[in-house]
Amino acid sequence: MNKTKLILSVTGGAIGVAVAAASVLVWMAFSGRTANLEGDMDDPENEIVGLEQVRSKAAELSRKPVYPCAESVKAIESNSVRIAEWKAEALKLASRGDMVFKPTTPAAFKTFLVADAKRLSALPGAADGRLVKPDFSFGPFKDYISGDTMPTEGQLAVLQRQWFDISTMVEMLGAAGISELFDVAVKAAAAEQGQETNDRAKAKPRKPAAKKKGSSPDEKKPSAQTYVISFSALPAAFVRMVNALGSSERFMVVDDFSFFREKDAIADALGGEKKESSEAPSTGRRRRRRAEAEEAKPAEQAEKSGIVTDPARDVPLKVSMTVSVYDFGSLEETKPGDKGEEVKK
Repeated sequence: MNKTKLILSVTGGAIGVAVAAASVLVWMAFSGRTANLEGDMDDPENEIVGLEQVRSKAAELSRKPVYPCAESVKAIESNSVRIAEWKAEALKLASRGDMVFKPTTPAAFKTFLVADAKRLSALPGAADGRLVKPDFSFGPFKDYISGDTMPTEGQLAVLQRQWFDISTMVEMLGAAGISELFDVAVKAAAAEQGQETNDRAKAKPRKPAAKKKGSSPDEKKPSAQTYVISFSALPAAFVRMVNALGSSERFMVVDDFSFFREKDAIADALGGEKKESSEAPSTGRRRRRRAEAEEAKPAEQAEKSGIVTDPARDVPLKVSMTVSVYDFGSLEETKPGDKGEEVKK
């Protein structure tokens, strides 16, 4: 065997040994990974529990009921106490704005409505310096304020609460700096809307609903009144109004809102209206070039001046907002007059 064949043989043998060693290492790594995932119970002295086995065992145990040992009972009782404490603290925080109202008469309430509506109408705004226009009706209270209608005794409790909620939101709107309040309405609850239909089509008597586990018989459900307010405001004032509703002691929830602009100041400053009017009849190249040239002129002027539009002079947003006001009944057993701030006329 010559020297060249000897070198090739040695090199080939070395490569074969390296390939065999690499194969062994790959097989060992693959076997270890498989054992970590699926487990390896072949060796009784060194049993490996895989990840899939652990997950399967955990899922099986989680579906089983808690073992009634002393430690489990103690842990459940401790958790129950913590949940009750948390619930009481949350309810106390949410019910800070609960209200009770002094008993009144229809005539006294009507007099109060007229005076309070006059006060709210004087709040500053953009409608000739006022928050509302002179003919603003205050929604469902129009007939009581500007008409001869007198509320009945049975309506007083609901009307007192609704007026308090509405007047509170109107004061918030004024403090937020909105431009003008257009309308405020009371939205009937879904149950009330369908009551008449349910009365007409009475079905078979239903079984009483089963009480949920853990519910207390003395636990009161919060009552809600929903309102729809429409107003115009600059973006900053709109944000302040939303923040005021979220931070109010009275528990208020914004269920829905929408807004739009009647006019886009930026598009108008960049020639948006001219662009639309010029592109509508254009069919040939000359008309398109003419439209592009007219569009470029305002843009060049804006670049030279450095100002496109002034936000302070922008057109206000038109906003429609649905707000639900909750009362948790925490003061219902309080005698009128015990807390002067919570008792309203």
